[in-house]
Amino acid sequence: LDPNYKLSRSVSTQISTAQAVNFARMADPLVNVKTDQKLKTLTTKLQNFKTITPVEPSKKFCGKLRPYQKEGLSWMNFLADYGLDGILADEMGLGKTVQTLALLQRLKYSTSPHKRLNEPALIIAPTSVITNWMYEAQRFAPDLKTLLLHGPERRHHFSELKNYDLVITSYALLRLDRYELERYNWSYLILDEAQNIKNPQTATTKAAKALNTRRRLALTGTPTENRPMELWSIMDFLMPGYLGTHDFFKNYIERPIMEQGPTTEMGQILNSKTKPFLLRRVKSEVEKDLPAKIESVLRVPMTPSQRQLYASILSEVRTKVFAEVERKGIAGATVSILSALLRLRQVCNHPRSIEAFSEFDEYDSGKFNLLKELITEAIEAKRKILLFSQFRAMLNIICDWLNTQSFKYLYLDGTTKNRQELVDKFNSDDEQRLFVISLKAGGTGLNLTGADTVIIYDPWWNPAVESQAVDRAHRIGQTKKVSVYRLVTEDSIEQKIMDLKRKKAQIVDALVNNNGLNSLSLSKKDLENFFSGFNVETDPAVEQE
Repeated sequence: LDPNYKLSRSVSTQISTAQAVNFARMADPLVNVKTDQKLKTLTTKLQNFKTITPVEPSKKFCGKLRPYQKEGLSWMNFLADYGLDGILADEMGLGKTVQTLALLQRLKYSTSPHKRLNEPALIIAPTSVITNWMYEAQRFAPDLKTLLLHGPERRHHFSELKNYDLVITSYALLRLDRYELERYNWSYLILDEAQNIKNPQTATTKAAKALNTRRRLALTGTPTENRPMELWSIMDFLMPGYLGTHDFFKNYIERPIMEQGPTTEMGQILNSKTKPFLLRRVKSEVEKDLPAKIESVLRVPMTPSQRQLYASILSEVRTKVFAEVERKGIAGATVSILSALLRLRQVCNHPRSIEAFSEFDEYDSGKFNLLKELITEAIEAKRKILLFSQFRAMLNIICDWLNTQSFKYLYLDGTTKNRQELVDKFNSDDEQRLFVISLKAGGTGLNLTGADTVIIYDPWWNPAVESQAVDRAHRIGQTKKVSVYRLVTEDSIEQKIMDLKRKKAQIVDALVNNNGLNSLSLSKKDLENFFSGFNVETDPAVEQE
């Protein structure tokens, strides 16, 4: 309770609600604890989770929650009712984002003054997913006035943050913008992928803990990756002091668990103390609530170096393409158009997938950063993953990274001779968690029902080809629910093609079929859209991300 207790014969201090609950639950006959009725009621509710009152999403919420997601909303609402904080630790793919947005949408119109979003909520997430948070907020909670605080223009918004319901930023910018963000009182502070603060000594962790907020929420599929101290760091963000000081926890809780295993008495004590504040569901537990196939599009911004290269190549190919269109017409310029689109797609994947830039280590990729997070979390959750890409050079980059991480994987491309042997090994061996496959070689003819997760690294413009790849896992004989993730680079040719898939399917067909563009009267306006540019102003702060 008080690090200076040794200097005094008594301790008089204020404690958090969570600490008070901990005292109220003590069963030591040598300790006499007096509590008021509110604390007794809360303690009883915490010990009997079934008494949590079910709640429905706000009528303003644009979506339908599955039964277990409604339970998650009710649990988070219960914590808000009693001024408590917690960790939503659902496994990857179960919708932590949508449950959180449902909570915020509900709190906006709460009749309770201490719960209502009188000040904005702040979401801090990895750079690779902040754009996706923005899209999901617009899709499910359009009534929330949302700001993506990112990029060089973000400084213009610092003075008006209070005008928003929801502000989204990244961990990298949290460190840089810490003192601006500390000026505000936030109604909710939400950390996505909260394992980013697992090290209590980092600047990111210290910055997150320094922000002023009424309520806190952590979202993570992996609250502990290597050691109990990681859980302590997240809990210390949520409820400082609840698990004791850093040194106390390290010496008296973590050390016995590390030496004797999680079933030791200290492991059981830690579990009992954190259980009321941590909600964890895995797919196998909620399988009946899931559709046979869950499809998600994950949009990710480019990194600064990637964005600069994309703009440079875009400017170059645009000039050449339109010069050739002027001379030969659109049909005559088919080869140049498809070649230009190919180069832009390669930059979206990773600049180093282009041979001329393969040795330039300064280039990175927003999409590749997201992929690394997805694979890491999926493997830790013991998922069985199919990873598809059309580009051999990109597959090589992925495999090089997998090797540095010592992740086991199988690989199949057009040169592979023992296809069926690899398929059988993946389907039957639980130790084989990842199958890396080129689209051309593996899009058809493979029965991979051992998989429950499909990652499409570069979206294919022909929906039929994309569906064929997904159907390697989602087919007769599959007994598991299949999650499909499509990775799309924001503000790029990929996003434009994804939009066109919905609006002008015939243009997409013309781009990928054997006749190229000859079978379609493609307008100059369509080409202008493909090769339209954007503002490439960069921010020195963002460069550091």
